[in-house]
Amino acid sequence: MDPESGEFPFAGIEPIGVPRVLAGTAIPFAYGDLNMLEDLLKQHEGHIAAVMMEPLRSELPPEGYLEGVKTLAHQYDALLVFDEVSCGWRLRIGGVQEYVGVIPDMTILAKAMSNGYPMGAVVGSREAMEPASQMFVSSSYWSDNVGLAAALTTIRELKRRHSEPFFEYMGEKVRTTINEALSAAGLSGSCVGLSSCPALSFDLPDPALTPLVSTLFVQEMAKRGVHTQTSFRVTMAHTEEDIRILGDRATEALSMIKAGLEQGNLEDLLECDLKKEPFRRLVK
Repeated sequence: MDPESGEFPFAGIEPIGVPRVLAGTAIPFAYGDLNMLEDLLKQHEGHIAAVMMEPLRSELPPEGYLEGVKTLAHQYDALLVFDEVSCGWRLRIGGVQEYVGVIPDMTILAKAMSNGYPMGAVVGSREAMEPASQMFVSSSYWSDNVGLAAALTTIRELKRRHSEPFFEYMGEKVRTTINEALSAAGLSGSCVGLSSCPALSFDLPDPALTPLVSTLFVQEMAKRGVHTQTSFRVTMAHTEEDIRILGDRATEALSMIKAGLEQGNLEDLLECDLKKEPFRRLVK
């Protein structure tokens, strides 16, 4: 649940089927707000096993924030757990934790480590992981080696191909290209965020138009053979020619949106359902 809005992460979906006795066992906190986290840790002192969070997504955390979270977690005898399922591997092969220099007690990893093949891992310090030796963990698929082989190969290739500078260079090139497309189209906005996940941010006369404009961008890019959202994630298969094509198609799509804004007929240009936000994230 979003601690500020009180809404659940999945739009239109309630947590039915979850036993009522579990209510309150997972306590949300606002990202970036150390005071709120400390208040919750004080309020539930002695009952918090771990602070679990995504360290970042598309923007850097406030200065000193992750260090403060780690300090507070340990001060109240809780583990710090990073969810790096989505944010890991791109900024650094060692994850966001290597990039920001804050090492959690445990880390959760998944699909990206195996380039999409079914795979997941929970890793951590020896102290944090030792209790697992006293637990029984079963799995129908633990004898399947495909995910393991894919993960080892992916990590080896990321290292061999020097993925970190590649992603940074290409991500920044995408940002520059999209900003140039916005300028060429005469549309106010910018490509913001980290190089690992640059995203379009429109500066519109009415913010309520954002879902419509975002949908039109996705629609018009798809009609031009480029399937993308309003955020962009480079892979090691992408080339500078791909980014050039992205820029050309984006200029065309954004120019059409600019014309629609000026003529006041944006809705008439829509040929598909309005883009919805199926999952509300708590971390930017």
